[in-house]
Amino acid sequence: MYVEFTVSQTMEHFLAAHEHAFAAFQGCPGRLMIDNLKSAVLRRVVGEAPTFNPRYVDFARHWGFGISACNVAKGNEKGRVENGVGYIKKNFLNGLDLLDFSAVNPAAALWLESIANVRIHGETHQRPVDRFKEEQALLHPLNPMPYDIGRIQSQRVSKQFRVALDTNHYSVPAELASQRVTLKAYPDRVCIYHQDKLVARHVRSYDRRQDIEDPDHPKELLAQRRKAREQRLLVQFLSLSRHAQAYLEGIEQRRMNPRHHLRKIVALGEIYGVDALDRAIRDGIEFAAYSCEYIANILEMRARETPEPGALHLTRRQDLLDIEIPAPISPPTKGMAMSIDRRMASPVQISTDALRAQLGLLKLPYLLERFEPLAQEAGAEQWSHVDYLARLIEGEAHAREDRSIQRRVALARFPVLKTLDQFEWNWPSKINRPQIQNLFRLRFIEDKGNVIFIANVGLGKSHLGIALAHTACLRGYPVLFTTAVDIINTLSAAQAQGNLKRELRKYLQPKLLVVDELGYLPIDKHGADLLFQIISERYEHGALIITTNRAYKHWPEIFNHDSTLTSALLDRLLHHAETVLIEGKSYRMKEQIEA
Repeated sequence: MYVEFTVSQTMEHFLAAHEHAFAAFQGCPGRLMIDNLKSAVLRRVVGEAPTFNPRYVDFARHWGFGISACNVAKGNEKGRVENGVGYIKKNFLNGLDLLDFSAVNPAAALWLESIANVRIHGETHQRPVDRFKEEQALLHPLNPMPYDIGRIQSQRVSKQFRVALDTNHYSVPAELASQRVTLKAYPDRVCIYHQDKLVARHVRSYDRRQDIEDPDHPKELLAQRRKAREQRLLVQFLSLSRHAQAYLEGIEQRRMNPRHHLRKIVALGEIYGVDALDRAIRDGIEFAAYSCEYIANILEMRARETPEPGALHLTRRQDLLDIEIPAPISPPTKGMAMSIDRRMASPVQISTDALRAQLGLLKLPYLLERFEPLAQEAGAEQWSHVDYLARLIEGEAHAREDRSIQRRVALARFPVLKTLDQFEWNWPSKINRPQIQNLFRLRFIEDKGNVIFIANVGLGKSHLGIALAHTACLRGYPVLFTTAVDIINTLSAAQAQGNLKRELRKYLQPKLLVVDELGYLPIDKHGADLLFQIISERYEHGALIITTNRAYKHWPEIFNHDSTLTSALLDRLLHHAETVLIEGKSYRMKEQIEA
């Protein structure tokens, strides 16, 4: 028996379920008996031959099986189709409590392997798995050429460069806005073509009213808008004064961010007027003062009105006698003079050694190393005090961020550093590249979800796990990389010494935990309980990456054939999880294969 649950009854899901069943049986039957659903039978009238769906007929021709539709009002035929459905409802779905649809198929595969296919069938008095071994030789070999099961739609792209499918919207490159494209919907992905060229590929979403955007699609539009804004700003600045071009050249030679200065100078023109700004620009060129702060200072000084002093009128000579002159202040004592001198001198006469000591006390290594060289550069380049201070603070901030990244990478305990750029995309025979690239947006960490890489040895699942975790370190997330065996050994030793709770915190505190090589070695019941404790405690509290060489249906073999524990573990793992499947031959054998 083969069971698969889908979220839709559309043609692509119907055909995909057929292909999955053929792959599970490792062959194709000569004839299929189907119910009269519209995906297969368009019209069924008593006494007439059924009208089959042309797409289903083409699919049957590709795989080499015949189609038998149940006759109308023939309970013996329809019952043979529906008996299996009834058995599943009563024995699998009855009383089943799963939190998320993604857990249904793994649970069904486990149920088939441990119950349905190994029971004694009431009619044949044999186990279905034994009966299948006898009949498997009668199956036709599978067609090595794949069949394109995608459902095709023609759409016009919206002005927001989006196409719609099942209330969701998917992005395409911005330059295709308002153009007609072809959309092909598969159960796991959405492919969009323009003039027979693949222009967009997305992981298909089954949520409602979601907007799925590839970060690369709006880049060209954003670049065009940014360039247009910069061009408008430049035109506005050059229109302020006939000397603006010369001042612009001076800013570009002396400033790291000319656009910032141009924007502020244009704003000053709106406040003080074009004439005043023209004069300020001429003065700036004369004094070689190229900065928005200099222009603002010149404008402010000229705008400040200083009233002329008025004449002193004495109406009577006697008024001269009324002027009181205060007595002279007595000279300060020696102690007072020393205190005043110290207060007045300290801001400007502080020694370099004292400043170094204070920076060391405040633990500002970048300022300690660079304040003197930057001071010399500031004098030579005529920086303002604010620019000099901004350079120092910016450098200290970057240095502190670099130290934080180095500390997080060291605490993550990566066996070796890997990046996504180093990954050989062309080597695996099957890999969903857009799905993996989307994971590097790290939304699953904020959502406290899980990522599970399933692949045979040598296909790069550990490489991708390390690269994903390393990216998380760069983004500021605490990470820990370990193996399943190391977790079990460490926790077993801690439990023997009475330190289990303290060691558990080490695996629960990081925002992201990477568990590598799950399934390479069998795990006894004690080890399975400890690993389950980690996964259960991190459920909806922290993100998890797992790499394994075993499909979900083989996970009971990892955990000492404990079906109950495996079901509970998969239930927690798959509730908020994304599974990445990679197929192909080991990359470590590449040279021998190519030779």
